[in-house]
Amino acid sequence: RGGGAPATAAAALAVRRAGAAAAGMAPKAAANAVAVEDCAIVWFRKCLRLHDNAALAEASKAGVKHMCPIFVIDPHFGPGHVGVNRYRFLLDCLSDLDQQLRAKYGSRLLVLQGKPEDIFGKLLG
Repeated sequence: RGGGAPATAAAALAVRRAGAAAAGMAPKAAANAVAVEDCAIVWFRKCLRLHDNAALAEASKAGVKHMCPIFVIDPHFGPGHVGVNRYRFLLDCLSDLDQQLRAKYGSRLLVLQGKPEDIFGKLLG
């Protein structure tokens, strides 16, 4: 549950492309679209704490309206690669983080499995 501020700050991806969300969309989709500059993706990597999380602090300071917290389970970290107790501990920590995010920010933790570069390439591409 450790981690340093530089790694955590680098994990915050605040997307700032004005008007890009509605560009090229059908009228109905554009009406329901969230402006990209109002969103922040916060990538939780090693630090699963809220009280001193630099990425969350930066997203809050930026005044984003929608926060999307994400944790990616790497394919090399799973039941076949680590012990059952260690994997269960991670899942318990992620569940706790999700509960804290719901209570404090009204947001759910999105847990995805795969290589982070592939996951973020699909999300942001």
